[in-house]
Amino acid sequence: MHKRLIRTNNRLERNNTTAKQIFMNLPVKDLKKTTAFFSKLGFAFNPQFTNGNAACVVIGKNIFAMLLVEKFFSSFTK
Repeated sequence: MHKRLIRTNNRLERNNTTAKQIFMNLPVKDLKKTTAFFSKLGFAFNPQFTNGNAACVVIGKNIFAMLLVEKFFSSFTK
């Protein structure tokens, strides 16, 4: 379990938080080739988060890697 400090009424208190899902964003040059690579490794994709700019690789029950076309990925950092 991850503990983080939060400020309430000018006092720091510990708050227990647990991530329910983890999404990791990764830039890719060629989405089609990259999804083919992960498919050959046996990974599945979540179609709900997969389109022409991104593909969602299911790594675990609640862990996902978002493969993002570089141009789309760069829009997250502006």
